[in-house]
Amino acid sequence: MKDPDLKLSIWAIIKDNVGKDLSKMTVPVMMNSPVSGTQQSAQLCEYVEMLERAAEEKCSAKRLGLVAGYCVAGLSIVERG
Repeated sequence: MKDPDLKLSIWAIIKDNVGKDLSKMTVPVMMNSPVSGTQQSAQLCEYVEMLERAAEEKCSAKRLGLVAGYCVAGLSIVERG
């Protein structure tokens, strides 16, 4: 879990590693992410049609399946690190 009080600065990481072997330098996973924060937010809306279909579904089992599918699809965009 990410510490909310921890402030990451690329400059602080670079400053702490000046003169060191760069192959041994560690950086947080989130700094290696090729996806911007805006794109991550937009991806949350990617599967909204599943919720729209669930709202119209009469069968409660199918409705539950659609909502569960939406939740599982959202796991692919969860930040790891």
